[in-house]
Amino acid sequence: MCSGTYEVLHDFAGPAATIIGAFAAVFVTRRLGRGQLRISQEQSRAAHQQAKLAAVRLQHDLFDRRFALFQTARTFLVKDVYPQMNPSTDAIFIFAQETATAAFLVDKPLREYLDELRTAAFKLQEISTLVALQQGPDHVQNVQQKARLVEWFGAQHEVLVAKFQPFLKLDYITPDTA
Repeated sequence: MCSGTYEVLHDFAGPAATIIGAFAAVFVTRRLGRGQLRISQEQSRAAHQQAKLAAVRLQHDLFDRRFALFQTARTFLVKDVYPQMNPSTDAIFIFAQETATAAFLVDKPLREYLDELRTAAFKLQEISTLVALQQGPDHVQNVQQKARLVEWFGAQHEVLVAKFQPFLKLDYITPDTA
């Protein structure tokens, strides 16, 4: 009987070993697959965190550049226009040069506003010269036009702040928004 049992077990040992080997392979493969899945999830989280960090860096860099643009415009008003209400040509050209980067940093309405500041400064300079010379039959009109420009420039500090405000907001980037 012993040899009969041995024969039966011997006949089934090969297939049983194959089945056990297959189950072992499935088990090992499944464990490896889960490990790979965990690794890919961690890589995905790391990539997401890097994307959030890049968004924060971009926001910071844009803020710095936009704030420098704002400072240039404010300095132009405070130092070059307001004291005499007769900006120099050099000051206007420097303002134009330093605000040339606006094309890459702000929207079209703000760029147009900066151009309007430059154009109005040239007009103020021209009218101031004509008023100072007190020449021509249009002297009274020139004085009135200068008064309107002076009044317009007087209101520009608040307008400047309002126009730049959307670009200079520092909103906290939450994990959900990045």
